[in-house]
Amino acid sequence: MSRPPVGTEVRLISKTIWRNIIGQSIFQLALLLVFDFTANQILRLEGSDTTIALNTFVFNIFVFRQALTVSFIAVYDAFADAFLLWNSF
Repeated sequence: MSRPPVGTEVRLISKTIWRNIIGQSIFQLALLLVFDFTANQILRLEGSDTTIALNTFVFNIFVFRQALTVSFIAVYDAFADAFLLWNSF
């Protein structure tokens, strides 16, 4: 609350945030595509319910990747806040 208000001409999402969003999206898409197309060979799945297990595995990768991204952002924000607080003295 001690900072002055930001003007209307300032971008809501900076170039750094766009870079991080695009980088995370490319990484997640590559990870999902690799596991979607090669998981049978990597995990050596066999049997009649291989497709169901593979789809469940890919979905769980997606969910865990989203959760990890959110947790890493929270840790980074806490670290950045502590760093800024430490340097304010």
